[in-house]
Amino acid sequence: DSKPAVMSQIRVNFTEECEKVINQLIHKLQEVAEIYQTMACHFQRDDVAIRGFEMLLWRRSDQLRLRITHLIRYINMRGGRVQFFDIPKPQQTEWKNMVEAMQNKLTLEKEICQLAEQLYKVAEKSTDPETQELVHAQILPEQSMLIKKIADSI
Repeated sequence: DSKPAVMSQIRVNFTEECEKVINQLIHKLQEVAEIYQTMACHFQRDDVAIRGFEMLLWRRSDQLRLRITHLIRYINMRGGRVQFFDIPKPQQTEWKNMVEAMQNKLTLEKEICQLAEQLYKVAEKSTDPETQELVHAQILPEQSMLIKKIADSI
């Protein structure tokens, strides 16, 4: 972690702790997007193909990449610094069936939600209403709806 020699001129009420948790969230989203791509590749194979399921996985991976871009821009807008980490190769590359994949997907989305909730608490403790609003208005509602939708389909 290299610290910038000079603090950004636009940084106002954006703590290093908030910045750190947003960077952790970005990293988690990158990991999950890679896992969804791996799942999509698996379910697109001719010997496994479940019509339409792979498209849902590709779409979610794309949605996560858009969220990553949004969070990177948010950190820069607040005068923070984005930290890039190595993205590990997905440990699992095949699934027995769609139910197993959906259970895995549910776990991943809950992990994203937990990190978003952690960010909200850090922002609240830091008296950072901008970050609280970001999490409260954009990230948590999407995660809650998605978790419910996945759970209902298992």
